[in-house]
Amino acid sequence: MVRAVGVWLGVAGTVGCVVLGGAGAAGAAGCSASGHCYAIDSASPRPRLTAASADLKVDCLSVANTAAQFANYEMWVKTNTPRVSFDTWVEIGMTSGTLQGGYRGLLWYWADKRPDNSYYEHYLGRARPGRAANVNVMYAGGAKWNVYLGRSYAGTSSGNGVNGLSVDTGAEVTTTRTTVNGSSSNYQYRNGGWHAVAPNVYRSANSKGLWSTYAKRGYFWTNTGCRRLGAAAEKPAPTAPVPNGRSAAAQALGQIGRTAAANAGERIPSGLSYVRTTRQRAAAATGSRVNSDESVYVVQMRGNFTAPRHPVPGKSGRPVTGHALTLVIDAATGQVTDWGLTSEMSGSFGPRTPIA
Repeated sequence: MVRAVGVWLGVAGTVGCVVLGGAGAAGAAGCSASGHCYAIDSASPRPRLTAASADLKVDCLSVANTAAQFANYEMWVKTNTPRVSFDTWVEIGMTSGTLQGGYRGLLWYWADKRPDNSYYEHYLGRARPGRAANVNVMYAGGAKWNVYLGRSYAGTSSGNGVNGLSVDTGAEVTTTRTTVNGSSSNYQYRNGGWHAVAPNVYRSANSKGLWSTYAKRGYFWTNTGCRRLGAAAEKPAPTAPVPNGRSAAAQALGQIGRTAAANAGERIPSGLSYVRTTRQRAAAATGSRVNSDESVYVVQMRGNFTAPRHPVPGKSGRPVTGHALTLVIDAATGQVTDWGLTSEMSGSFGPRTPIA
């Protein structure tokens, strides 16, 4: 047994690694929106990896304040790009708490960060406590990475490196008022053949006594205790079709856009506009692919934005920021299906209609 806080525990070749901790064991934890707390198991193989896979399961994953905080249980591959500083990546997992578009609760999502500092997030639907699902991030050639959930295609990240520097799995939270009980089984990477990940456990220093963890080859588990918060059920965003007619559509889309901008730290966005298209065309304009092709509106605006869910100190050390916010909104439900931050607004979505 190894007891440690905020250090890498390199125990490759051992049968298992246990790291025990309880709330208050080493002083109060300092998880926040700008300093996330992590409990993860990592591998950085040589030669570099070309795929990673795990069966993710949570028995509870929740936060007390779902409007402002979040907890993730996930797997991510840090990609080998010209910016070799661990700040480009592709991830997939379960999230509980605040999301763009008004969602609350336990959902599957995938996201990526690219060498041009762009960030995109995509929602995949409801996750269920106690049920494992396989996630896979696999190099697809041409600096593209395919993402799979339950062995079904979920999307593609483009322009994001030709192999992976490392793979991580585990928990990421912005608050100590959280419950996490999650595991990653059949946890492995591919470089030539498939290899089970040897235990290499990290708990961020600001976590202090928050986590209990256990790892052995091909398996990782972390736990805060489920306590009274329990597992957060999905609370979908309100469903309302985007109304027909230019004026009515602009009014509804403007409200959605300004709410999303406020969630990203910008209360007075400028240059709001929209384009009617399909989800696949919208994704293609950002160099991505997604797993459905419904009719959507793309809303864009300018401002000073920070990704509300992913400052990712464990992945890059810097918040994800941008001067352009893009939302993809399902025309039939009015819900955000995808969104992203970039350095500037793109005209590749098509002719834009201004939103007053």
